[in-house]
Amino acid sequence: MYERSVWNVVKALATSRKFWLGLIAAVVTGILYVKGLIPADKLAESLVVLATAVIVAIGAEDTATKLAGRTEPPLPVCVVCGKPATHVTRGPVWYCDAHAPAGALPVVIEEIA
Repeated sequence: MYERSVWNVVKALATSRKFWLGLIAAVVTGILYVKGLIPADKLAESLVVLATAVIVAIGAEDTATKLAGRTEPPLPVCVVCGKPATHVTRGPVWYCDAHAPAGALPVVIEEIA
């Protein structure tokens, strides 16, 4: 299961193209301002546009993910070995054929494409 920690957040940022693109654009804009090549109002405007672009890109990616159906919960797996579940007990607790206890109800789970 995904664990939220500082290290996991750092790893996620390190692999995010949007993060690196935004960081590089912000640094370049800051350098242009420090060297006097752009005024303060253009610095503020470019940082706002950059933040807007990143937010829109994240929203578009989330929308595409939802439309692709990748937000559906995963199929149940056996709590003992992790294989696809074929039996269920109260809870629900899922088991495969090999680990199903007596009294577990057999189920058929089909993935809809």
